[in-house]
Amino acid sequence: MSHTDKDAAHVPELLQCLRDALSALLEVRPANPLQFLLAHFRRVSDPDSLESLAYLLNACPRSRKCFEDQLHSAFMTLKRPKTDAVQHQVCETFLRHLASLQPLPQELQQELLEQLRAATEGGLVRFNQFCSVIEACLIANEALEGSQVLLRACGESVSPQERAQRLQSLCGVLDSTVQHQGQDALRELLPTLGQPPFQKLRDEMRKYNLNAVEGPLEIPTETTLLRIWSNHELQKTTY
Repeated sequence: MSHTDKDAAHVPELLQCLRDALSALLEVRPANPLQFLLAHFRRVSDPDSLESLAYLLNACPRSRKCFEDQLHSAFMTLKRPKTDAVQHQVCETFLRHLASLQPLPQELQQELLEQLRAATEGGLVRFNQFCSVIEACLIANEALEGSQVLLRACGESVSPQERAQRLQSLCGVLDSTVQHQGQDALRELLPTLGQPPFQKLRDEMRKYNLNAVEGPLEIPTETTLLRIWSNHELQKTTY
């Protein structure tokens, strides 16, 4: 068989690969289509790559209908043959890849790993426990990205105190915008983050003493926002 014939024999396989990639792209509608396609093709060329699998799952917004399918698919890919569970070490490696995408603060990464250890029985992680821990990490990734967007919107060259004061005001304005104009008004600011809990953020920000006359000045940090946002979203999960 000539080189031309060999190349032609691969054409149907390549076309199917491209169709699958475009289908996944249209279903997930990731924030970064090119990076998504790159991860998809890396996953096709190396099915054992946990890094590519982690990127593809993280790229699928939890608000998409396909999210639960993606989560289930990840579990089926990772689970041991002839069992209904994932080995702890495999799950931990996958979780570390997910947590390193942003990356999450080390203290939060350690909390997620401890949650995984608590969910492990006999060295195995079953489906509900897998979903609970992995979605907690995905929520944290989403919350961190959203927190960074909000803090940048408040100005990066101002003092921490001024930025925190602007954040209080911004959350109030955005909460009002969501209530009166709907989510469409926020697409330019937070295009992939679902519906951030602006009311919760605003209420929590009010607890901080940003104009202390007596006592220490209290300044909310990026991690503070991340925890408020994550805890709010975790309350909605049902695993």
